[in-house]
Amino acid sequence: YATGGGGIGMDGSGNGTIRALVRNCTFEGNTCSLQAVSRGAAVFVTGSVGAVIEPQFIGCTFRDNYSGDDGGALAFNVTSTDLLARSFSALRVDSCLFENNESVGQFGRGGAIWMLTGSNTESHNVISNSRFINNVAGGNGGAVFNRASFVLSLADDRIINCFFSGNQSQQDGGALYFRGSQSATNTGQAVNCVFYNNQAALNGGAVFSTSFSSEAGTSQNQLLNCSFYGNAAQLEGGAVYLDGAAGGVNEMAINNSILWENSASSAEKEIFNNGGTLSLSHNIIQGGYSSPANQEAIQTADPLFLDPANGSLLLSPCSPAINAGLNDFLPIDYLDLDADLDSLERLDIDLNGDNRLFESITDL
Repeated sequence: YATGGGGIGMDGSGNGTIRALVRNCTFEGNTCSLQAVSRGAAVFVTGSVGAVIEPQFIGCTFRDNYSGDDGGALAFNVTSTDLLARSFSALRVDSCLFENNESVGQFGRGGAIWMLTGSNTESHNVISNSRFINNVAGGNGGAVFNRASFVLSLADDRIINCFFSGNQSQQDGGALYFRGSQSATNTGQAVNCVFYNNQAALNGGAVFSTSFSSEAGTSQNQLLNCSFYGNAAQLEGGAVYLDGAAGGVNEMAINNSILWENSASSAEKEIFNNGGTLSLSHNIIQGGYSSPANQEAIQTADPLFLDPANGSLLLSPCSPAINAGLNDFLPIDYLDLDADLDSLERLDIDLNGDNRLFESITDL
């Protein structure tokens, strides 16, 4: 087996440029080595020392791929060891399906996607309009592992309009794992996403964020207009776990979001903050949140989803989440996801493409 990229390998090392377009392809049943460090069972993309790495994967299906290490389907690693030659990455994944992929082993991270922004590298990767179903990580990040590590590293990545369901981590982060460590900064965001029935064997049934590995870094992540339902952590943070206790700076803002019917071993089943700085605004949180946090406009009423037992988190006409958000938290629609040729307006559609604004006020 290949040690990386069982289906496709792309290498832009040494001032290389990658602008490949992969459209409407299926990657199924690919494997990368189980005997050595291996990444990306279906696709492995790498670049270093002044590289510009901008591949696009549009309308693709990644199913039943199997990695012996990181990235059950896709692994993306861009770095630079030369301080005079900064690398840049802008991976684009749009309208793709990731299903039943697996990264095995105790340290297998990212059941579907593993992303590393390394030293002296800046990333603006975007994953949009995609579905992550039943992916498994032997380590952290059941679906997506998003990491910035080492000096002069900045990962400013976005996950927009995505659906995560049935993903599992044997450690932390049942669906999504953010990490900014070893002097790096991670400012990743999840926007307009649904996290449904994901599980972590340790902490963070849906999302886990940390600012520490062997050395401290900075994580400043945001969860905007997201819904969390039925996620479970065997320890803490049924929906979200914020880890800042080990060092570094870990700040998280959760805005315009709903956290409901998630489970954990602690009394605070929705969110657990372990030494980070947490900001909560215009959310519905089951049972509220009693630990220290900057809080504004927090509701505890049932959001009245239409059919949550069958995966539908659409709001019923009488939901308290209608008109309960703050428009200022809507991000700029620079990808023009609503296809109205205006990339300067705020993103005013939900995961289904329906208008989120009613009477000019956003829903949660």
